[in-house]
Amino acid sequence: MTALLTKGASLSGPGAEDAARHIVVEILSRRQASQAELVLSRPDAWRLFGMDIGTLREDCIPGLLLTDDHEQTHATLARQSSFRRLLLIYDSEGADLPGGRVQIPLISISPRIQGATRVSADGAVTCTIAPSPTDRLPLLTRHDAFNLLMSMPTRARRHDELDGTEEHTPHTP
Repeated sequence: MTALLTKGASLSGPGAEDAARHIVVEILSRRQASQAELVLSRPDAWRLFGMDIGTLREDCIPGLLLTDDHEQTHATLARQSSFRRLLLIYDSEGADLPGGRVQIPLISISPRIQGATRVSADGAVTCTIAPSPTDRLPLLTRHDAFNLLMSMPTRARRHDELDGTEEHTPHTP
């Protein structure tokens, strides 16, 4: 997982989407520990999770930056951030996005990419352009990923729990 966050990968094969869903949920659920943000377009979120576009809202799931199109993705990646970012796309459509001074790792899901990491239906990594740091990737079905995303603590839920008040750390002199 750490290698994917730093270098990115091109995933193909019957387990590619399930592996990508696992990566998304891991990044978002361990956001505080990994200090990472995930950039994902709304159309790709639809393809990956099979859920209504309005269901996933970046203002509700911390660490998820949803974009509407290629242009907005480009603008989002160009903005400065104190978090490490990861871009997840289909068909390497964002491969021409400049990373600026900091290279943005890219996870691409495509059956057509030469040298992609092939992920079998059981998660076995069967073919890579370079040696893989793992021989198996964890998988997550659409249904399970949806349930995990919807059960995550969100900004809106946290705000409601605090009765609309902001949580502040007590100041000590």
